[in-house]
Amino acid sequence: MRIGIDGYIFGSKLKAGIFKSTVEILKGLSVLDSENKYTLYIRNATEIKLPSTNKNIDIKYVLCPSFSMLNHDPFLLGLWLPICMPIELSLNKVDVYFSSHAILPFRCPCKTVITVPDVAYLFDKRYFSSGARQANNIMTSWAIHHADKIIAISESTKRDLIQYCSINPSKISVVYRSYDSNRYRQLSDISDINTIKKTYGLQEYILYVGTLEPRKNIIRLIKAYNVLKHSMHINYKLVICGAKGWMYNNIFKLVYELGFVDDVIFTGYISDDEIPILMNGACLLIYPSLYEGFGRPPLEAMACGTPVIVSNISSMPEVVGDAGALVDPTDVDDIANTILAILTNDKIRKEMAEKGLERAKLFSTEKMIQNTINIFNELK
Repeated sequence: MRIGIDGYIFGSKLKAGIFKSTVEILKGLSVLDSENKYTLYIRNATEIKLPSTNKNIDIKYVLCPSFSMLNHDPFLLGLWLPICMPIELSLNKVDVYFSSHAILPFRCPCKTVITVPDVAYLFDKRYFSSGARQANNIMTSWAIHHADKIIAISESTKRDLIQYCSINPSKISVVYRSYDSNRYRQLSDISDINTIKKTYGLQEYILYVGTLEPRKNIIRLIKAYNVLKHSMHINYKLVICGAKGWMYNNIFKLVYELGFVDDVIFTGYISDDEIPILMNGACLLIYPSLYEGFGRPPLEAMACGTPVIVSNISSMPEVVGDAGALVDPTDVDDIANTILAILTNDKIRKEMAEKGLERAKLFSTEKMIQNTINIFNELK
């Protein structure tokens, strides 16, 4: 079969979960699938490093020459998919078209598979800007109802697709996301950890990793940190690692109002090489998100041997199992008390670290890719 892969995500500035998963799938397909042929469609030049053994993936640039501002105007950029892609898919005689971010051409000339990270846009307006919500309501909802196969990244997402989109369960397959085990692992050499601590002025610290946006619940995390500092008198710093998303100004405002300018460290977006080092050096990772289709940072932290605390809702308990601590993300005191309980008990931290290392092994990249290939082959 000839399988086309939507590379639209490679134009994104945020190298978050969908981007990472797409890269992992591409690398894995070039190693694990010797039968199917793949074409990756991207709209502009980008750095995509595939294994040197790659023989079954071609990279094709698809531009829309009628629009000179295509790479600059968001509206015209949206024309790339519905206008250009159907023509390319027909010309290349593609059998299956795969989108890792739940967007399809409106007139797709072949079978289709999409990955749905979540459907939060359907039931909580707080998580999205009005423009993003409108785009999801049109394009993502259309793709969900017209795709031949849907990959849900967790059982939680599958339940949401059934409940909120009325999708037939037989159309949905759960394929868990994975992590880069070469990068996210326990470090035996602590020199890199010491270096990064010196860079950010750290000793002992609590770590959050993720985009700065309302859904990530960072405001309540900072309020919980305030309780820890003033009522429980801890000396740990809070490190917030991630790029600015949207509606993030209140986060910085709260830190300033509470007088935590020196205690809450914002790293901004940092490279994938630095994040595992920060995770290895952290006393724990806290991920109090209000909703996640999967939630990769807790998995990556477990692979580094770092204790994790996550919200007790959506997919997060599914990811960490009994290896992580669960909190009510709407309860500031619960977040603070759980953090304190772990920070003050070396035995619990050690047990959580050991369980996390074992738990992370369940989410292998090979399993994710092979399950994806199986879904493609079902459409032969």
